[in-house]
Amino acid sequence: MEPLTHALTSLLLARAFQRYLPPMGAWMLVVAGVAPDLDYLSYFAGPSGFLRFHRTLLHSFSGCIVL
Repeated sequence: MEPLTHALTSLLLARAFQRYLPPMGAWMLVVAGVAPDLDYLSYFAGPSGFLRFHRTLLHSFSGCIVL
């Protein structure tokens, strides 16, 4: 998925469950939903860097724990 899709899906979930979230819970949910897409920054490392790092560490279970 693209980062925009992750952000909109997270926002949709935040709106659906807003009564169960803390005051800044919606923003926390959106940030957490978009955080794995930080690996898009590997695009600036060139084609080989992008292919090597895109959807690796941050899209794994260990990346989930780190984020």
